Amino acid sequence: MDTAAQTARKDALGGLVVSYLGIDLGTSGLRALLVDDAGTPLGAAERSYPVANPAPGWSEQNPADWIAALEDAVAELRSRLPA
Repeated sequence: MDTAAQTARKDALGGLVVSYLGIDLGTSGLRALLVDDAGTPLGAAERSYPVANPAPGWSEQNPADWIAALEDAVAELRSRLPA
């Protein structure tokens, strides 16, 4: 998002932009979407993680992969937006 649009969205809280983080933890990956208080997207990130199939009809995931995916997605969003 460009800085001009963010500047226009500043509020009375010391120039902070109010934003919300949506997280979709799915079976094959994680999606994170950051929006402002009007619902305008500020950034999105997506991460995949492995699914193990130890036996026919079985699927397993490691919850640590979910956490790592979330941390990576949030770090990406933070790196692409002004502080």
